[in-house]
Amino acid sequence: MKRSVSPLILFVIGAACTLGLAIWSVFGIGTDEAGLEMVASIGAVGIAAVCSATVLLIALSFPKAEPWRRQWLLVGLGIGAFALGNLARAGETAWGLDPILTDVGLIAEYFLLGAALVAVGQAYVPMVDWRRPGFGAAGTGAAFLAVLWFGVIQPFVLPDAESVSAMVRTVAYPVADILLLVVPATFVSLCLAQIGGDRFARPWWAVTFGVGVLALSQGAIIVLQAMPGAYYRGMFVDYGPVLSQVLVAMGALSAAALAVEFMWRPESAPVAESEPVSEPAG
Repeated sequence: MKRSVSPLILFVIGAACTLGLAIWSVFGIGTDEAGLEMVASIGAVGIAAVCSATVLLIALSFPKAEPWRRQWLLVGLGIGAFALGNLARAGETAWGLDPILTDVGLIAEYFLLGAALVAVGQAYVPMVDWRRPGFGAAGTGAAFLAVLWFGVIQPFVLPDAESVSAMVRTVAYPVADILLLVVPATFVSLCLAQIGGDRFARPWWAVTFGVGVLALSQGAIIVLQAMPGAYYRGMFVDYGPVLSQVLVAMGALSAAALAVEFMWRPESAPVAESEPVSEPAG
């Protein structure tokens, strides 16, 4: 795997360009509410597109037989789905349409990131005692579902639901957050904790942290939306999901750095090794 700075350059330039949009949106500089929503969507598209391109370039640089290639491809495609979902949001906002395509893009990211985490978790199972991560992930998921039901759905969603479809849409996001993101991310995080300071685990720490930020910020958005007058598009919490894409892309950059440092062969490190791969002599 040859060293390439192009993903890093792409990442830095894109992040810098969208930072101004984020500040503009958060502080509402000379923009009404509709304008803030458009700025928030465009800013999310810009930074997520850069992050997706970064991750995909890194994934494609791995040999075809290397498991990290497939795992990072899923991650990159997931971030790309987030970008497309926000692009659809901008169009649907401009034309006053229901956010159908937006929902498709964002839910697609959940499935793709969830699939990547499941693949990573499967690779870790032979290396750890899977029961502790398994029970921990299941318990975390159950706790989040209980909080969602008793803290949000019962007091806010059910009494004010205008239709069954509106209620399903409101509930679908946080449930998908928990089942597709929180549970597998918790499992992988607990596996990483068992392994300890293994260098090949570092990229996935960034991913699981980013996924956690995505799930929690999306959950916060759902809670605010359920409270009358508490949420408007473009407020600070909207940039939690955008920040999560940056964190995940940083994990891919860390993986690329490891690949260059250790110059591994295909399938030399499925996800993490209990012992670091030896550097070549000389």
